[in-house]
Amino acid sequence: MAGKDYNHLFKLLIIGDSSVGKSSLLLRFADNSFSGSYITTIGVDFKIRTVDIDGERVKLQIWDTAGQERFRTITSTYYRNTHGVIIVYDVTNPESFVNVKRWLNEISQNCDNVCKILVGNKNDDPARKQVDTQDAVRFGESMGVRVFETSAKENVNVEEMFMAFTHMVLRAKKQSQNRAERDEAGEGHRQHQRPQRPRPQEEGKEMLLSPRQTTQPHSAHRLHKKHSNKIGKTCLRRKVFCVSNCRCKCLKLSCAIHYAKLPTNRRQLVLPYCWL
Repeated sequence: MAGKDYNHLFKLLIIGDSSVGKSSLLLRFADNSFSGSYITTIGVDFKIRTVDIDGERVKLQIWDTAGQERFRTITSTYYRNTHGVIIVYDVTNPESFVNVKRWLNEISQNCDNVCKILVGNKNDDPARKQVDTQDAVRFGESMGVRVFETSAKENVNVEEMFMAFTHMVLRAKKQSQNRAERDEAGEGHRQHQRPQRPRPQEEGKEMLLSPRQTTQPHSAHRLHKKHSNKIGKTCLRRKVFCVSNCRCKCLKLSCAIHYAKLPTNRRQLVLPYCWL
């Protein structure tokens, strides 16, 4: 099998109301052509183009969706595994700009985490323009979406828009990979770390629940055995009171019961040595 001729493969989705110029934008970017005749997109269509971003080959699979309501159930399935979504409106049609919020809600319902941009197409005749640029920019800032204005007919800002969006998607992918690598490295480091010794209060509670299931280090037992061989004696080295003779066994229930009866301010002072 021949090797891949690209480093990254991204799936981009173009959505928006009908007749805002979605197919014209895709045709201009993929084939550098424009058709004046309007043909309604049936369902979905896609084109492929490979570009160079920061010395890396990025293959773009760009899906053009139909804007009519009757195709909504079909196009919603194409949100799966999408890396970026381009929402297009017509700068000469204010209604298409009002519907942008509905398209953004649809993205949030079908995608967990995806890059988005807002594109105002048909920006080639100032006399016909009805959506002000500043209004679009303010709306984009409130929604956290970058705004571009293009003209597929006059080939204005189309290439720059797609390249900037591809760079945005590539950067998001690398950031996601870096976070995953850090999380994996941190998890591995935590697994190899030596477990911390619980505080005496926590350890005492554990011993009360299952005193015979907790084993003690042999060195601790030997030291305890050496300095406190009789029940009720004081360990001279640690100056702690022991009411049980461990003899290299698990803590006996009598120690746990005695410790539980002690006041909280004295537990640190009289903690049995075999618990340490």
